[in-house]
Amino acid sequence: MKFIVLLAVVAACFAFDKESMLKHNKISKEPVGSVEIPSTCDECQSLVHRFSDAARDPQKLAELKMLLNVLCHETSYVDECRLFVAKLDVIVKKLEPYLKDAHAVCKSFHMCSNSRLEAFHRIGLLYAKRQMSKVDGMKDLVCDECQFAARELKTIVEDKEKQKEIRDFLSENVCKHIPRYQGMCDMLVEQFLPEMFQELDQMLKDPKTACADVGFCPRTGPPRKLVGFVGFLSRL
Repeated sequence: MKFIVLLAVVAACFAFDKESMLKHNKISKEPVGSVEIPSTCDECQSLVHRFSDAARDPQKLAELKMLLNVLCHETSYVDECRLFVAKLDVIVKKLEPYLKDAHAVCKSFHMCSNSRLEAFHRIGLLYAKRQMSKVDGMKDLVCDECQFAARELKTIVEDKEKQKEIRDFLSENVCKHIPRYQGMCDMLVEQFLPEMFQELDQMLKDPKTACADVGFCPRTGPPRKLVGFVGFLSRL
């Protein structure tokens, strides 16, 4: 479930913020050369495939269940939360049919067939880092693009109204797909999404360090040890 939640959080963040980005013309105008950039839809589908593979990995699923069980004790619904975590294998299995059609998943998150969202195609530079690292000056551009994206994401995770919109978005587009566990799914979103926002906010305080953590900027010091949801997801 957390695999889908994270994907939806990222998709929802960019979907909800695209109007402001376009309005204020915040996209860098620096030319990117002739390097081919994957579309937003292609990258979304690639991400869905990665999450699907991780969901079928018993070791990663066990690690996720252990992490969620620990966090259950911090909620006001400990018993219900632990019951939900115990059934996580079943819930993930029920979601497998949706994950098989990556295009349908991405389309439901408005990441495909969305001409306005394609204005963000330059962020695809981040995903193409390895291919572009041989192009003169491209490493610095990728680092700059990552810091730009990190700052934009931080403004979203700090916005309480955006957080509520994202919670509602997940409830409508994820939890309703599993009606038998909808109540538990909504509870998971309500309890753990703020924790994820807090972790992201902390990580994004220093955009350059955050980008170094994910390999898009040169590292100037020892790597940070990422913990919690962010730490788990960084190991996918």
